[in-house]
Amino acid sequence: MRIAEILVRPYTLPLRRPLRTAWGTLRSREGFAVGMRDGEGRWGWGEAAPLPGFGMESLTACRERLEHWRRRLPGSVLSEEGGDGAADPAWGLAEDIRGAGGHPAAAHGLELALLDLTARRREMPLARLLNPEALDAVPVNGTLGADPPPKAARRARELAAAGFRTLKVKVGADDPAADVARLKAVRQAAGSGMGIRIDANEAWTPDEALRALEALAPFRIEYAEQPVARGNLAAMARLAGASPIPIAADEAALSEAGARRVLEAGAAQVLILKPMALGGPVAAQRVARLAAAHGARVVITTTIDGAIGRAGALHTAAAVLPLTGGAVPACGLATGDLLAEDLLKDSIEPMDGAMRIPRAPGIGLQGADGALAEARS
Repeated sequence: MRIAEILVRPYTLPLRRPLRTAWGTLRSREGFAVGMRDGEGRWGWGEAAPLPGFGMESLTACRERLEHWRRRLPGSVLSEEGGDGAADPAWGLAEDIRGAGGHPAAAHGLELALLDLTARRREMPLARLLNPEALDAVPVNGTLGADPPPKAARRARELAAAGFRTLKVKVGADDPAADVARLKAVRQAAGSGMGIRIDANEAWTPDEALRALEALAPFRIEYAEQPVARGNLAAMARLAGASPIPIAADEAALSEAGARRVLEAGAAQVLILKPMALGGPVAAQRVARLAAAHGARVVITTTIDGAIGRAGALHTAAAVLPLTGGAVPACGLATGDLLAEDLLKDSIEPMDGAMRIPRAPGIGLQGADGALAEARS
């Protein structure tokens, strides 16, 4: 396979409504659509979108790294023989891209484009390229910001009516009493059968975290994401042993090395894996295997990406979850409705609380070729 062209197209996508979290209010997503064309005219698509507050590279640094590879890759010839896995011919270049270090979003965009192109050439969905035993569909959660109780309850009812069976609620942006009131309203609105998980985005000190989790436990919380600072693994480990709610590592597991440290410290029972932050689907797959070896559960989420990034995360989740064993958890992939505008009209949307893997080759967004390939930057 010969790489003929790399396309880098910047975008800004406003959110439908501001998303309030403990580390700030998100109003838009900025990033880049990344196209990769082979010598026969096929396109593969990826997305690079650093998320503020998550320790990823800046938008400027991401653009610079993408431009570096845009100049370097055209003319490269990749072998399509041999390897340890179905997608291995693409692995060598993907590892080179990610191995530069410090640019996970850029690496994700290029790797996803490369894998999409490889899967299209082989006429199979990306999930099957990553894992022949990939799932056909992935259950997903709905997301609620740190909103006042009436607004949170209204949103919970909307999501329940749309078929979601699990909700993720942001906490930590207000005092503990406000979090209790919000979770009480959500539980009452969503019903006793709804799964609820919370995300504090590092908002609490260790003592605050334990008090908050004890106060929220009566609402039957599945797990609490990143209740304390990502660097305080000792406190996370103590919480994991003392909290009535299981602990999930998110910001502490944004790299393979970070995930390993979390697991070795016994600092979480769940790892939240973001392909965008980890540097691509391959890294997410490797970290998921590591988590399974330590007996930890895995949940795959987007970083509130555009249609391409969400599709890539869905395929990654479908490929990764069978590797971890146990019940399949709801994943944080249904974030498209948070955006007022999207990269493409063609996107994969949830139905009855799940997202199905398209049968089309690659990530399954065939409209990308017409919508994006004509744009040159």
